[in-house]
Amino acid sequence: MSATSRLWWPIAALLAATTAARVAQAEAKFVINVLDTPGVGFNDQKPATPVGGNTGTTVGQQRLIAFQAAADAWGRVLESPVPVIVEASFAPLACAGTSAVGGQAAPYSVSAYPGLPTTGSYPLALANRIMGRDLYPDTADIKAEFNGDLMTCLGIDWYYGLDSRLGANQADLRSTVMHELAHGLGFSGNVDPDTGMYKSKAPTVFSNYVLDTSNGKHWPEMTDAERKASLANVRKLVWDGNRVQAVAAWDLAKGLPSVQVTPSPSGFSGFIGEANYGRLVADSGTITGPVGAITIPAACRLSLAAGFLGKVALVTSARNCGSISVASIVESTGGLAMLFAYDEDGSPPPVALESSADEITRYPVSIPTLALTRNDASLINSDPSATVTLSGDKSRQVGADSAGRTLLFTSNPIVPGSTGAHWDPLVRPNLLLEPVASPIPVTDLVMERALLWDIGWTGSCGDGSIDGQEECDNGAANSDRTPDACRLDCTKPKCGDSVVDSGEQCDPGSRGSDPNCGSDCRLITPSATGGTSGSGGTSGSGGASGSGGTRSSGGTSGSGGVSSSSGGTSGSGGASSRGGTSGNGGASGSGGTSGSGGASGSGGASGSGGSSANTSTATPGGTSGGCSCDAARDSSASGSWLFAIGLALILGRRGRGAVLFRRFLVHNEGDFHCRPGRAP
Repeated sequence: MSATSRLWWPIAALLAATTAARVAQAEAKFVINVLDTPGVGFNDQKPATPVGGNTGTTVGQQRLIAFQAAADAWGRVLESPVPVIVEASFAPLACAGTSAVGGQAAPYSVSAYPGLPTTGSYPLALANRIMGRDLYPDTADIKAEFNGDLMTCLGIDWYYGLDSRLGANQADLRSTVMHELAHGLGFSGNVDPDTGMYKSKAPTVFSNYVLDTSNGKHWPEMTDAERKASLANVRKLVWDGNRVQAVAAWDLAKGLPSVQVTPSPSGFSGFIGEANYGRLVADSGTITGPVGAITIPAACRLSLAAGFLGKVALVTSARNCGSISVASIVESTGGLAMLFAYDEDGSPPPVALESSADEITRYPVSIPTLALTRNDASLINSDPSATVTLSGDKSRQVGADSAGRTLLFTSNPIVPGSTGAHWDPLVRPNLLLEPVASPIPVTDLVMERALLWDIGWTGSCGDGSIDGQEECDNGAANSDRTPDACRLDCTKPKCGDSVVDSGEQCDPGSRGSDPNCGSDCRLITPSATGGTSGSGGTSGSGGASGSGGTRSSGGTSGSGGVSSSSGGTSGSGGASSRGGTSGNGGASGSGGTSGSGGASGSGGASGSGGSSANTSTATPGGTSGGCSCDAARDSSASGSWLFAIGLALILGRRGRGAVLFRRFLVHNEGDFHCRPGRAP
């Protein structure tokens, strides 16, 4: 996203400069400037029924309300004396039949501006915050475009509710906008994956905190070749910021899973992923057993006769099949655990195995499931006498290195635009800035806010002292997810904040109404009149976050569910390979269709401010970034300059053995640059 860059500087220098420049701080205000023409996009006047807390009565109103809600979520946890201006449109974008541009966003950036801590590149919104004034009053800070015509192209549509309760064939707009805005605010390294060079010839502020633990160097300290190699150095690239490390210490779950093979085959990487269903490995004790191997063909059929009694199932699957129904069959035939690998090109890390709340209810699974790469699965399968051992280290955080630094997403091969600019999908619980979003939308900002604070967004809320109108402030321990914690906006926990705190029995909060939960966050006891059966097992909110660390919203306890009866595993209908990326903007996405992304887009508002000598920044332009919706399954689509940040949406089961389809939103890394500004 943020394309230009800057050199390494000590954290203390940034904080000192920030303090010197700071004026009276306030909650950051996001202003949305609509660019759509009358009747289009945000101005679409078609009638709409209010949904999920969104009170808009036209399609355009609902889009704008959801967009503003996403922006306001960031505004509540960041501070700036300067409003953040977002140019936004919702007009139809490119469509290629099996893929479409879903959305695209990019920051305007500034480099070498007098008074900023370094000569590198800053997102304009951050530069304004540090300097305490609007450096380019006539230029927006972020440009964002979203596709208003996904239904025509792909048969899916945006969900405009504010409660994350998606239906079939829907993509969550609010969480997608939250993700995109994070890149616009500075969560981006902008390294050319082909050369390792910064695309604007200088480091971004983000890059100062990117550390390769194998050589002990931060990105600005590396040669271009070293930087390129670091993008493919799987699970060796970490975020080296103090704020993120402090938050990760309590936010990331403990219980790092691992798999060992006896005898250990040469070349075995051991890179794994952990499914968001079934029992966690760390909660299952050590599991050791012989291997029962099976391959699932493209028809996605696994016979119930397949016996895994006392074995660890090793499943290699066609790329279009899902995994959770396979796990339920493995369990029903006596399997101890499941190792699952897709039969597709590509090396570590393995794809994330994520299922929706509906699937978790439909296919209750209690055995652990881990994802493997195809190469590792082949190595295990090559020795019929092999045994495997699954274990979990409860002293280690899931998604962090041994020093507690959170892993950034690295991959071999590199996925341009995605690798290096997201969290590693191993993290638990799921985070907003993962390369592939959870089927249950994530709207918690605690880790992303910590990263933005590391690069210079630090304000008074979260500094550990109660200032101004704050009700509480416990510093890094502030959380919108932990019961009884001071919230991220420095307000006290309360009924209606979506967290079940002490004294509460339920709290759906922003997740929508719950007929079983009263306005006082106490469960409603059904009256005995009418002969109804009484409370009879209302599930209560809680539900099972459980496995896989999905957040409480979607868990579902899996009551009643019939297990594996349907012979067919899910699977995403024939989504083709990740393969074929075209060149720079092209992005083939899964299925090899060409066009998502790349729109070059001039984008840009020329910055105001007149030209001042010796300040080296580019004029507006460059790629705007592009979001694509592509047919896929438990994995992300790849393609040139694509971020796989999709929502992994269930598009529907239409009966016994029906194929499961998924869609992933992907977006392009891009940037707009402001012209040199006048020295203060």
